[in-house]
Amino acid sequence: MDGDTAVVGAIGDEDPNGPGGGSAYVFTRDGDRWIQQAKLVPDDGGKTDYFGFSIAIDGDTVVLGAFADNDPNGSRAGSAYVFTRDGGKWAQQAKLVANDGDSGDGFGWSVAVDGDTIVVGGNQIQISPEPGANSAYVFARDGDTWTQRAKLTADDSDDGDRFGESVAVDGDLAIVGESQTNRANEPGSGSAYVFARDGSRWTQQAKLTADDGASGDGFGWSVAMDAGTAVIGAIRDDLKMKRDVSGSAYVFARDGGKWTQQAKLTADDGDTGKGFGWSVAIDDNMAVVGTNQVLSEGLDWHVSAYIFDL
Repeated sequence: MDGDTAVVGAIGDEDPNGPGGGSAYVFTRDGDRWIQQAKLVPDDGGKTDYFGFSIAIDGDTVVLGAFADNDPNGSRAGSAYVFTRDGGKWAQQAKLVANDGDSGDGFGWSVAVDGDTIVVGGNQIQISPEPGANSAYVFARDGDTWTQRAKLTADDSDDGDRFGESVAVDGDLAIVGESQTNRANEPGSGSAYVFARDGSRWTQQAKLTADDGASGDGFGWSVAMDAGTAVIGAIRDDLKMKRDVSGSAYVFARDGGKWTQQAKLTADDGDTGKGFGWSVAIDDNMAVVGTNQVLSEGLDWHVSAYIFDL
């Protein structure tokens, strides 16, 4: 969502590209009503591409990931599509693929956009029997043309760490999560990496980990960034402690080129469930943290979102 525009993915939509082809719907707000403005589908979509699995929007530009797309880099190499709005009409502007893409990369698992910059991450371990050290890719727009400008990799990432599982971009900064980092003999504790752009060059600026990180926390599952502040979800934090509510999110702030942890966010309402930190968002001094499972008194599973003033 951005301003008065929201985009919703439907990865199981069969129309027009067959089962799992996917689509996305654009809604605009008019007063207190939301009205469908468009249905987005790729020009070359196919079944089980899972188009719309990941979504990012900034102004009149929308990016949609199709991590299981087979074209052109092989089976489930993945892709991402850029759509732009002119007036009330949406049209596909570009299809993005990695210059060095290969089968099973899962490119498009995560996407982010800010102005004329797009970051696309992969998640090879989710769809390939041969887990690899994943990457994230930066694309820049010149006019109507998008060109790959950089490939981001972590200095210390290993096979299976899931680098690229989540991405965010804000100005000259990008953050990439990997929820399966093995930190200090703590498998699956997770981490997130900050990259900074200087001219056309991107370099790793920092590696972020939770001060109290432990095995299996999944820190880095979700990431968000705005104005030098990052929010990072850890969806399995405290699950092993058998607490009623598992999961957390961490807030980091930048001072110059140094990042420090400022806060740890948790749910405080006593609902039983798990997955706090499944999704995160930040705008100025407000953060939103989503769950994927919360058990209500009626024993029905639902999802919730929590709003924090930072």
